[in-house]
Amino acid sequence: MPLFHRLVAGCILAASALFTSGCVKDHGIDPMPLRLLSFTDNTHRYDLRFQADEDLLSLFERHTGNGQISERLVCALDGDENFDLEHVISYNLSGSPEFESRAADGSFNYLAQMSFSKTEPNRSTSTDLTRETIQRLLEKRTTIPCKLYITAFPYHAYFTLVMRIPVSVLLPEVDKHDYRPYIPPYVWAAPTLPDATPLAPFARQVEATMYSARLPITDAETGRALPRVAYVIQRKDGYLEYGTSDSEGYTHEVMSLTRETIKLYLVD
Repeated sequence: MPLFHRLVAGCILAASALFTSGCVKDHGIDPMPLRLLSFTDNTHRYDLRFQADEDLLSLFERHTGNGQISERLVCALDGDENFDLEHVISYNLSGSPEFESRAADGSFNYLAQMSFSKTEPNRSTSTDLTRETIQRLLEKRTTIPCKLYITAFPYHAYFTLVMRIPVSVLLPEVDKHDYRPYIPPYVWAAPTLPDATPLAPFARQVEATMYSARLPITDAETGRALPRVAYVIQRKDGYLEYGTSDSEGYTHEVMSLTRETIKLYLVD
């Protein structure tokens, strides 16, 4: 078994043993409020800006000393307010937050690139909603509930307090959104690691020309975006970053202070 596969398998076994033995810990972090700043249409997605009293991207590191796995902002479109991770909110507006700036009062400003989606109960597929479906879901509501959750091993997930977004803010942006399907401009062939087989049907190697980037994940044969798939990003120094692509097939924001070559692999 290649080394990389052994590492992944070891992590899975360790996680399984921990969860089945009832050793998941309470993090003891109080849920904090989120404050909506704006919701605007953007190409192929929506920009949702919000504010929090603490740095959400280092919350567990500061409170528990452990790093985080993922952060996700999820809003329910159909009145479903069960935000438990075991439960799937079928009709949702969701995206991953990125730090944007500090406010004058010391608060933290975030940007989440959001998509309206329908997610199957088994999470096997997630499809973008049409303008008509979104309007139908929202027409009899005044607000929609949203929570941001953060996962960190070996703790229970952290959830913020509910943030309610007025429908009157959402609908004007939905009305002017471009709903033509997004087709990624490139398809990449699968390279191989030294002395190892590829981890997935395709992998991408890209040289970052800026300080940050969100990488699109596409099917090698059709060029279609691959949402909700697990991936690993290998940095120049060998550091591995794990994640799950969003509803439009994008990775989390990869950031670097210098130009570097990074590799993206799908995880079977």
